Amino acid sequence: MHGNVWEWVEDCWSDDYSKSPSDGKAWISEECTDRVVRGGSFNSEARFLSSSFRLYTRADYPSHVYGFRVARTLKDN
Repeated sequence: MHGNVWEWVEDCWSDDYSKSPSDGKAWISEECTDRVVRGGSFNSEARFLSSSFRLYTRADYPSHVYGFRVARTLKDN
């Protein structure tokens, strides 16, 4: 899936992880203007094509290189 579009995630941008939630939840804030994007897009250099590489973008900035992944939890029958 890497390299399609930068994956826009729920986390607010921070320079480091020092105050991030320790329970795996998204890092959100009322004052959040910048969101994390991960994974690179179709026009990115190879060094950006990793889920561990992250950048930020304005939460209200539209672009054809940002997207998100839709996921759904299925119940076991």
